Amino acid sequence: MESGALTAVGAGLVAVHDWTFLLGSGVVTVINALLLGSLLYRSGLVPRPIPVMGFIGAAFLLASSGATFFGLNEQVSAWSALAGLPVFL
Repeated sequence: MESGALTAVGAGLVAVHDWTFLLGSGVVTVINALLLGSLLYRSGLVPRPIPVMGFIGAAFLLASSGATFFGLNEQVSAWSALAGLPVFL
């Protein structure tokens, strides 16, 4: 194979790896936060503000993942850290 073809294939594989890492860690985390928040909210075993903060954090994480997906910010940035703060709390 020519070196140009190998470079193109390598760049494609790196792009697929980056997108898979973004979707796997970003969107799945949002789904997990929504499921856990809804279960905690409906059960009433914890104070109501805790799952509500999880819902707000899930929306922020989804917005951050979307912005990263479209190239508006980096995956490891201050905006992404601020978006994950409500879920962390």
